[in-house]
Parts: sequence; C-alpha cells; structure tokens
Amino acid sequence: MPKILAIDCATQCGLASGEPGETPRLETVNFGDSGDNHLECGAACLRWIAFRLSDDRPDEIWMEEPLAFSGKEGETSAASRVRLNGLYMIIGSAARLKGVPVHPVKITTARKGFLGHGGLKRAVAKKRSRTMCRLLGWTPQNDDEADAGCLFWFASVAHGRGR
Repeated sequence: MPKILAIDCATQCGLASGEPGETPRLETVNFGDSGDNHLECGAACLRWIAFRLSDDRPDEIWMEEPLAFSGKEGETSAASRVRLNGLYMIIGSAARLKGVPVHPVKITTARKGFLGHGGLKRAVAKKRSRTMCRLLGWTPQNDDEADAGCLFWFASVAHGRGR
C-alpha cells in the first residue's frame, strides 16, 4: 500500500499520514500567522515541503482543493484566498517536481462520505470531523488535523481500504 500524506492546506496545515486503512499520524505545521507576509509564509511552506519530500517522502499527496477566487465571498477574504492558493501551488508543484502524485479533493466531497453530508456549515462540519476522527480512534488536536483525517479517510476509501 502507498504511504499517503493528506493535507488540509492553510497557514496552519493539518496533516494525516500513513498507509490506507491504518490509523494515521496526525500533525500540525504552521507556516506563520495570519498577518504575516505571504512571501514569508510561502518560504516557510517551501522549506517544509522540501524536507518532507526528502526525509519522510509520501507516495501520494491528497490535498484539499483551494477556494476559487470567486467563491465563499464574505466568508473568506481576498488575502486568505491568495494565501491558500499560493500554499496549495507550492506544495503541489514541489510534489510534482519530485514525482509524487497529487490528488486534489473538494472538501465537500470528502465530507459527504466521511460525515454523510457535504454541505454542512463550516463550524458544524469541523466539529463533526473531530467527533468522527475520535470514533475511529484517532486523536486530532485541532480542526485542521480533523480535516486532514477526513481527507486521509477519503484517500483510504479510494484505495479500497476505508474503515
């Protein structure tokens, strides 16, 4: 089975890694603070993914698709959309450069399978993702790790190894 790295991509990324169907290792990596310069956060992200692809290389990356620039108007600022899309592009491009396949996933699609409903309000979905992870015996420390767990579960199901 391939080693999966599932990423809830943001300034504070949630990560879930392991083999499909197994208990994932849940982690958080922080590329800066919300007020930090985009380029500083991007540099921190590039440094992290370069080390991750050499020191703890996954066979596949499953990553939440970034928001469309026109989507979520009023909920997500333009600056946040620039940041999220930039981090997604840095991680995805570095992975492609190193030959690691990247599978973009709509979070609503992953949540539909994981939670039984893909259209939940953000706060409700995050709370339910944490609950579902705990029911599976996983221990997310925050909402980002729970969302990464949701993506990891989705990837496991795609490999025929969901529980």
